[in-house]
Amino acid sequence: MKTLVFLLLAALCAAIVLFACATYLIFWYETANGSDREELDRLSNGHAVAWTLRGFATALAGQCVIIATYAAGLVPRLWLPRPSDDASPHPVFLVHGLYHNPSAWLRVSRVLAREGLSRQYTFGYLSFGRNFDEVATRAKERFLKMMERHPGQRAVVVGHSLGGLVLRTFLADEDTARHIAVAVTLGTPHNGSRLASIAPGRLAKDITPDGAAIRRLNEESRPADIPCLSLSSPVDNMVLPNAALRIGVPGWEQQRTGPVSHVFMLYDRRVIRQALAFIREALAPVGTGGDKA
Repeated sequence: MKTLVFLLLAALCAAIVLFACATYLIFWYETANGSDREELDRLSNGHAVAWTLRGFATALAGQCVIIATYAAGLVPRLWLPRPSDDASPHPVFLVHGLYHNPSAWLRVSRVLAREGLSRQYTFGYLSFGRNFDEVATRAKERFLKMMERHPGQRAVVVGHSLGGLVLRTFLADEDTARHIAVAVTLGTPHNGSRLASIAPGRLAKDITPDGAAIRRLNEESRPADIPCLSLSSPVDNMVLPNAALRIGVPGWEQQRTGPVSHVFMLYDRRVIRQALAFIREALAPVGTGGDKA
């Protein structure tokens, strides 16, 4: 029995390392032979290789965290914070990325709660057996139902990876956009990802650079009239080419993070602080205790 457990753990560790190696080898090939290398050299002050290795290290850590916490995503109500008496009236709506579940927000949730943003809701979806439109439609229904509990308020919406694309459909629809105070996306493939073409499931195929969801979003997007932030890592190992992380919609602020992998953006203290600083500023005109005009 001990031998079997050891072999299973060894196989799991090997899979984690092989996945991180494969994605970062593809990342380096794409970057070294494309226009993104110049920006990476500039951001890293000439230490592109060191930054890539740091990204690789965080990819290993991120996969380990996912494995350790994934089960928690099945019962988010057990770990989501309870709103305090002085909690901000702005509800928070969190949408995870492809192949993940609400456990993605364990770290982010705690940080937001400490800021008074403890009225939190997560939207979870299955990554197989459905397409992007189906996921986005269900997310809108859940969001509008949430807002019925908070009449007269406007929400903070945060999405990681594909979750950010879902939030972009909110912004393109007046019925949902009018309820949003600020939007933040983390590592979102705004122009698709080539890696999605080899990923399993219809949902993944929708977010290739020429996928149906990406084409429709780019056609329907309109200038943002609320504060919107797109955070992206220069060493993201899941969105290739790296330039696909850039959003071309007017009104969006784009910021780069430090060298961190696609998944570890959800757990990196500096990335979360970066997102939080933007949210604070967006809510600052009236404070986090009132509605944003």
